[in-house]
Amino acid sequence: MLKVRVGKWICPEVSCPQRIFAERFPEIVQRYARMTDRLIETLQSVGVTTNGTDAARILSLLGMPTTAKTIIRRVLQLSLPEDCRSLSSATEPC
Repeated sequence: MLKVRVGKWICPEVSCPQRIFAERFPEIVQRYARMTDRLIETLQSVGVTTNGTDAARILSLLGMPTTAKTIIRRVLQLSLPEDCRSLSSATEPC
């Protein structure tokens, strides 16, 4: 588990549309994320090479407990390789 202490500031201006401001760490974690970018990449890497259930079991043994559904959801977020995007040669599989 990673705990991050985030600084928060309150705008004293009454007319300010955003009253509370908080530090962001875009190189570590996306906005509103529950996982770091590095963990997501690890889940995707293991999920692509195995199936969801096996990936969940392997990652649990490595200290990254998760579910098969989470693995599958993260793998589905990946974009297809560039050569698989064009359907010009339908006879050749990706």
